[in-house]
Amino acid sequence: MSDNSYQTPNSSSISAPQGLASSPYGEMRDLTTLAKFSKVMLILNIVITVVATVFIMSPHYKNAVASILEGVDDGSEAFEQLVGLGVIGLIILIITVVAVCRWTIRAMANTWAKGKLRPSITPGWAAGWYFIPFANLWKPYEAMTEIWTGIFGPSKSRAILLIWWFSWIISGILERVSTKMDLSTNTDIIDLTSSVLSVIAAVSLIKIIGIVTRDHQSKLIATDGR
Repeated sequence: MSDNSYQTPNSSSISAPQGLASSPYGEMRDLTTLAKFSKVMLILNIVITVVATVFIMSPHYKNAVASILEGVDDGSEAFEQLVGLGVIGLIILIITVVAVCRWTIRAMANTWAKGKLRPSITPGWAAGWYFIPFANLWKPYEAMTEIWTGIFGPSKSRAILLIWWFSWIISGILERVSTKMDLSTNTDIIDLTSSVLSVIAAVSLIKIIGIVTRDHQSKLIATDGR
């Protein structure tokens, strides 16, 4: 078993027939707890996204922005509320990232252990690629594709993976565009589109986590029953 989940094993470490006992990253392990926690955090992300979107499109916030532009008021109350939502959202996002990364690492380690294919991405890098600029535009999707292929093989539709990834990427781009625009510019359409895509990405990931976890759990039960 490899002590480094980021290091690709050499040929000697995988020379034995692949299977649950020959994986360099250990035997298959239960994903259920990590999956449940990741799903809860993703749902909380959906909730805070919806609440924040409703808030910035509310008359209360619009009036505060208008007051600032007209020099009538500093809009401090509305912006303090927005900052509060932002802080809550950031905390939820950080916890979600940690949870999903841990799930991804374990899911990729299980994929190695299943022995249906030899992935090109190690468990550590399955999560690590999320934090590498430019590479994070496609490598995390590639890692999830290998986890998916480890279950269904190459012929299974990857539509849910494509929906998840493109929704996430486009949502992030639109969010950055919105934050760089002048306060006087109406960004309602951009903000709403970004939020809708963010929710679609979260719902898709919840579904992916559920499908992968159920398959791995069934393999564990079958192995224990031998």
